[in-house]
Amino acid sequence: MQDKDTKASGRRPLSGVRLGVLNSILIVIAIAASAVLLYTARDSIDSYRGMQALTERYMSCQQDAILFREASDYLTQECRYFVTTGDAAHARCYVEEIEVARRREQAIEGLDDMLVEARSYDLLARGLELSDALAETECYAMRLAADARGTAPDTLPARIREAELSEQDAVKVGADKLARAMELLFGEEYQRDKAEIDNCAEQSINTLVEDLRQRQRASSNQLSRLLLRQQALTGLMLVVLLVAVLCTYLLVIRPLRQSVACIRDEQNIPVTGSREMQFLAQAYNDMFAQQTRSTEKLAYSATHDSLTGLYNRTAYDAEYRKIDPATVGVLIIDVDKFKTFNDQYGHDIGDRVLQRVARVLAESFRSEDFVSRIGGDEFCVIMKNVDSRMRGLVEGKIVRANERLAEPQDGLPSISLSVGAAFGDRENPSGDIFKDADTALYEVKHRGGRGCKVY
Repeated sequence: MQDKDTKASGRRPLSGVRLGVLNSILIVIAIAASAVLLYTARDSIDSYRGMQALTERYMSCQQDAILFREASDYLTQECRYFVTTGDAAHARCYVEEIEVARRREQAIEGLDDMLVEARSYDLLARGLELSDALAETECYAMRLAADARGTAPDTLPARIREAELSEQDAVKVGADKLARAMELLFGEEYQRDKAEIDNCAEQSINTLVEDLRQRQRASSNQLSRLLLRQQALTGLMLVVLLVAVLCTYLLVIRPLRQSVACIRDEQNIPVTGSREMQFLAQAYNDMFAQQTRSTEKLAYSATHDSLTGLYNRTAYDAEYRKIDPATVGVLIIDVDKFKTFNDQYGHDIGDRVLQRVARVLAESFRSEDFVSRIGGDEFCVIMKNVDSRMRGLVEGKIVRANERLAEPQDGLPSISLSVGAAFGDRENPSGDIFKDADTALYEVKHRGGRGCKVY
């Protein structure tokens, strides 16, 4: 399967030892050379561990049974507190135990996962059924108490609010409803049901303890017999162990160390070690390459306009914070009557107009100049290392750009640009360089557009 995946992905074929094969060889040698150890020492250890695991498992099961009883008592306590005091916090604690904490259900699930003696599980499951039935009575009683005290419904959990009262209880007045709630929670029938739940939990614990004693006794006898017959062929087993350690170091640990160093330095992992390690290295290298491409793509998307491919407003803001205003020129460019293009030809044509403008601007300025789209039809160019002596050159670039755009092309109408420019060494600045360039743009637009004004 690995070879097929290697060919399909274009990776170089894997070589080296398979860990599974090496492990099988070492196991065969160990079995052939240490039969007695395998039949005695291994069984002794397994028996001891089994007895230890058995003890821990049944301790956990006993805790589950105790947890069940505690949860059941907690529900009774919170229910009675609410009915007695009217404090809605107890009602919320009650419902949180049933719907969120669910300690009773967790106790049952814990016993089920442990595969304990069936009678113990059945007893606790029976207790859960009784407890669920009792919960209905408790919710009913809390609803009665809430109505009796006029508790605001929005302070009560939905489980309590939605408990439906019988017609007989619904018509009762406050004091009678409260008395009815007290009867339900403190009456003999409730006490009998509660006692039966506690009895189920107690019997479950007793059954667990008795079963544990019997299994521990059997495991202890078996362990004693195995220890008496134990013989060790430790010499050859030590050799096998040393071989296993050496192979593990050469095929796994050393490649892992190299991999950690390469990952820390953000480099490709060398494809060495066992076949499994080589496969992991190749898989990591593929993911690393893909992540690198994705990171580059995300970085590009974060700083570039998806429609035109120019820098976006975020990139412009970052660039503007870094520049020295005294050494740059700023051009603010607006597409004349762009709204007309959208209204008359549709937004698809409007998008293509913006794309054509972006291409012309990118081709009109130097690679070191920062060309960006900062709004719907608004562009900005930051020319670096220039001053007012470049005024004529800038105006000429805009004239040529307008001449190119004026010619209809690829089904697009004639386009014109209005440009406002300002240089860092301009005379009598009225604000920052962007504001002065915007002022110049306003004058061009006021004159009818299609042109360039240098502040």
